[in-house]
Amino acid sequence: MNQYKIKTGYDLPIKGQAEKTILGSTEPTHLYVHPTRFGGIKPRMLVKKGDTVKRGTPLFQDKLQHERVFVSPGAGVIEDIVLGPRRALDKIVIKLSGDDVEQ
Repeated sequence: MNQYKIKTGYDLPIKGQAEKTILGSTEPTHLYVHPTRFGGIKPRMLVKKGDTVKRGTPLFQDKLQHERVFVSPGAGVIEDIVLGPRRALDKIVIKLSGDDVEQ
């Protein structure tokens, strides 16, 4: 693998200065967990639509290796469970609530 060492930087010819303010950000209202993006697993759901979850609550586990459990990244209510082709689990939609408490 080639390694490159840059000794000097490059100054872009941009006129003016950056503003000294930080724009406010909005808090997300929903979280999406896509089990199909984790390679080599067959997910088995541990929650159902309408369940309340906390951060760290198990959402699904691998059917072949039961010790592989995937947990919720945030607290809220399971709003939807979307199935893809051949009834494969496509995504889990979590509507976030304000209390992000760990389990």
